Amino acid sequence: GVVFAAPDQDEEAARRRCCDISKEQETRREMMEAKSTFPAPGDAVVARLTALLKRGSPLQAAVAKCFKCAAPKQLLAPGGLPKLKSAIGRVLSIPEPVLANIRDGFLRFDFDGDGKIDMCECYGLVRDCMRRYVVDNGGVPSKPFLPLSSLESAGYRYAADLPISGRLGR
Repeated sequence: GVVFAAPDQDEEAARRRCCDISKEQETRREMMEAKSTFPAPGDAVVARLTALLKRGSPLQAAVAKCFKCAAPKQLLAPGGLPKLKSAIGRVLSIPEPVLANIRDGFLRFDFDGDGKIDMCECYGLVRDCMRRYVVDNGGVPSKPFLPLSSLESAGYRYAADLPISGRLGR
């Protein structure tokens, strides 16, 4: 016969699978650590973080995956920060000091003031911690993407100058 599991058991099992590192990943990481007898220089960490902070990097997807592991109910309380911090460190292969100030930034990114953060607030928090680490360690964060174009190339046309008062007529 077919055996069905209760919905929360399936959900819990899926969450555990998401959060756990597979044996293959664990073995690969141990082999890489054995090959490098010296710790990675700070410049390499700063370069890695700078690349992750650029537009189009896999940072947002990685934070979303880790957020789901640390906050199964779509909101993360301060008690879930250690789990989020370790998951992000594993998934992105970044050292722990990068997210050392994550607890300090929690209140700044709790925009609605409910004591919990959602995925968007969490992404901003992680980006801010990474950016601060880059700046504190001599790196220059990437410049924000600001598209520059003329009115015509953006699909607009010039109609009229507004007078100083801002009104076209009486």
